[in-house]
Amino acid sequence: MEGKLVPYVTKLFERIERAARHCIVQVSRGDSYEVELNGDTVLVDIGQMTCTCYHWQLTRIPCVHGFACILDKRVDPEDFVDVHYIRQKYLYAYEELVKPMPGPKHWEKHHFTEPLPPAVRVMPGRPKLKKRKLERGEGAPESSGRHPKPQKRQKRCGNCG
Repeated sequence: MEGKLVPYVTKLFERIERAARHCIVQVSRGDSYEVELNGDTVLVDIGQMTCTCYHWQLTRIPCVHGFACILDKRVDPEDFVDVHYIRQKYLYAYEELVKPMPGPKHWEKHHFTEPLPPAVRVMPGRPKLKKRKLERGEGAPESSGRHPKPQKRQKRCGNCG
């Protein structure tokens, strides 16, 4: 790994940068900005790392709108990423060895009852009687001893036949 951030964030910044070029950024007051992208206007506060699209708050990575404001302010976008996405923090998390796990044949046996599927709930209302028509060759297989059902006769007019 190279750079200050993990590779995921680096790749994400490359994609966001292309989309941020289409943003129209207007400074509001201090670190607050109004950003328009594809007819949608959002409010961004770089100081609090918030955006009204809430993507920045959820992922702690600047969204397209926030990235456009950071570029407008001409500061380093890597400073606005959460500490957990920094390469050193990632390496620290995997510093300890992860031991391999044996196969299921070697697991301890527990005598718990197996989970059952959920109970079938009968929904309110009259049950549907109409079923789809079966296609030719579909359905219950006919036994060799049975005869096929005779065709129904067509109805005819009682007056003229």
